[in-house]
Amino acid sequence: MTPTMPEDKYSKFSCPNRECSLFNKTGRGNITHRSWTGKHKHIERLRCTVCDREFSEREGTLMSHTKLPEEKVARLLKCQRWGVCDDGTADICEVDIKSVHRFQEVSSQRAKTHHEQVVKELEVSGVQLDEMHSKRRPGQVEWIHTALAIGSLFVLWVGFGERTTETASYLIAQVVARLRQVPIFLTDCWKAYPKALIRVLGRLYRPRRKGRVGRKPNPRLVAPDHLFYAQVVKIRDRAGRVVEVTSRVAFGGSRRFFKQLRLRGLGTAIQTAFMERFYGTLRGLVAALRRRTRCLSWSENRHRGRVWLIVSLYNFVIPHKSLRQGRVKRTPAMALGLADHVWSYPEYIWLRVHHDPLLQKEMDERIQQLLTPALPNAIIELTPARRAARKAKRKRVEPLKKAA
Repeated sequence: MTPTMPEDKYSKFSCPNRECSLFNKTGRGNITHRSWTGKHKHIERLRCTVCDREFSEREGTLMSHTKLPEEKVARLLKCQRWGVCDDGTADICEVDIKSVHRFQEVSSQRAKTHHEQVVKELEVSGVQLDEMHSKRRPGQVEWIHTALAIGSLFVLWVGFGERTTETASYLIAQVVARLRQVPIFLTDCWKAYPKALIRVLGRLYRPRRKGRVGRKPNPRLVAPDHLFYAQVVKIRDRAGRVVEVTSRVAFGGSRRFFKQLRLRGLGTAIQTAFMERFYGTLRGLVAALRRRTRCLSWSENRHRGRVWLIVSLYNFVIPHKSLRQGRVKRTPAMALGLADHVWSYPEYIWLRVHHDPLLQKEMDERIQQLLTPALPNAIIELTPARRAARKAKRKRVEPLKKAA
């Protein structure tokens, strides 16, 4: 007879029923043991006492709906973490190539869902934005747009699409919707970023008419006073080599911008080195993103799924050397306060993630609200609005009286 588990174990489980009042809530005492199932009676069946829903202990984990043992699933995860190609992963783990593709689909969707549920209401002072060129297949290119938190090196969001203003606006809206306050933005000199920032965060400005006659000036969207944004400008020669790197403050004013950098503990220099370093790591961990690789992504979903899986592992599982405190290894999630230790591979495999449609709907509405400008037809002004200078009133000089 298989002994039952102690009650303390069930505190980390949550009800997967979306209609239950305790859906996705742990430690409420509503989960109890039901039975044992499986060929060797090694899988436990649980029951929610509120909605009377029965479910497996594997639901929401990487072990759900699979016959592979835990050791082989961990090996599949490690192969994906070190950037092994699909054929090499199937050979090392001794599984069929279809099993590798199914594992990529399940793990990537679970990684993105977990990221959307955890990354919200964060305290981040500065964000670096950048885009990376990726070759998905011969003749097809897809840009990867990324937002990285300065200091913690936590990847806030990853977007895919063409290099347009709409894609940049969506990336900025995702970042602003998941933070408590508007951070300092640092990017390269791509001209779409200033326009996208004003489209998401701009305020409505109605300039005054200079004279008493004529039409009134059209309303404009301008940068608000609390928006601080700077660019790193790379000057290249005719061959495309970088010969000089300069910086400039686009929004906020030079004096106020550098004062905010010091107050928020972001240093004294305008740079995007953290973003460039992350792209180097991403190219090394995703086989399809390497230079002159033959491991191309013929599937769009698998291409994006690999990136999302590496982003999730980068934030919670892979410790970063620059974040180490003494001998204590730390991950970006630990530096941001989302985790208290480095997650192991078994912890990541058995992490239970249930899709919450209500939370997803709230976040989508917030992002859509940010993407909707205050006035759709307003002109986007890239230069900050200047207040009209008050003219000093001149005293009227009385004419001198003529001598008698």
